[in-house]
Amino acid sequence: VKTESGMALNKILQERSNNIVTRVKQEGEEFIANFLDCNDDAVKTESGLVYYCMKEGEGKQPSVQDSVEVHYHGTLIDGTVFDSSVDRGQTISFPLGQVIK
Repeated sequence: VKTESGMALNKILQERSNNIVTRVKQEGEEFIANFLDCNDDAVKTESGLVYYCMKEGEGKQPSVQDSVEVHYHGTLIDGTVFDSSVDRGQTISFPLGQVIK
C-alpha cells in the first residue's frame, strides 16, 4: 500500500512540477518578447541572453581574453532585483571570456 501511494504521490508531484516549469518558461518567453518589442536597442544573443546597453563605454572594444568592469542589475521578470552592483555602489570586474561566449 505504501509503495502504491508513494508512486501515486510522486506522479502527482511530477505533474505539478512540470506544469509550473511550463508556465514559468512561457512567462519568461513572453517577457523577453515584450522587452525586445519595447526596447529597440535591446539585443538577444544566440545563446538566449538578452541585454540592453544603458550607457556605452568609451575606448577599445574588449576581446574574450580581456577583463571588463561593469555595473549591472540582475532582475526577475516581475522586476525584482536579485543582484545589483549599482545598489552596492561598486562595479565588478571579470574575465569576459568566462561570462560571454
